[in-house]
Amino acid sequence: MRRSIALVVAATSVAAAVGGYVAGSRNNGPRSLSSVPAHLERPARVSIPPEPPVLRPFGSAPESVRLPEGAGRFAARAVERLGSRELLAEPDSAKTVLAELGGPGLARELGPRYATAFNAMAAALPVSPERRVLRAGALGYRVEGWSSRAAVIAVWKVTLVGTAARGVVASWDTSHVRLVWRLGRWWVASFGPDTPGPAPGVARVGAETPPAAFAADEADFRRLG
Repeated sequence: MRRSIALVVAATSVAAAVGGYVAGSRNNGPRSLSSVPAHLERPARVSIPPEPPVLRPFGSAPESVRLPEGAGRFAARAVERLGSRELLAEPDSAKTVLAELGGPGLARELGPRYATAFNAMAAALPVSPERRVLRAGALGYRVEGWSSRAAVIAVWKVTLVGTAARGVVASWDTSHVRLVWRLGRWWVASFGPDTPGPAPGVARVGAETPPAAFAADEADFRRLG
């Protein structure tokens, strides 16, 4: 039972990483804007805004604001949109989500691979859609590259995955998202490789929620943003 859930956790990482993640891993992650795809206008080089040594919590800036805070919030929402139980029920709808986040080009490039990954995940969770759990929650962001026309954002997140019958596990990692500013808003240009953690220890506080109750409670909480 636990092994099958572990396999789904791995599949979740694949679903969140298809496409640009493979290419990003060959250049050791998005530490600069030098790897922004060639078909995008290359941004002017500026210094990266000062950042504290920890991942920043979300501020109050709307995600459309052309500032590091706006880029961070948009990247966080992008990661959350691609970690949703609804995509297990309708894997092909990943193309629609990708078009909303990055435009038709991103949807054409990554849509089929996301759909394949979500189909595989759904097959690994052989229960009715309402008894599945898949939710990615962004905890904070870090600006890793910045100009007025592009940004590279690290998003720290936790992903819950499992079923009401078998139980639910949490996976902690950091996603990397490359953004470009055009037409008055941020767009996803590509996704970089996920990296593990930061993750808490194994110590737990409080009682563990039974799987069926966990699934019901998770479905009852509305998403933010």
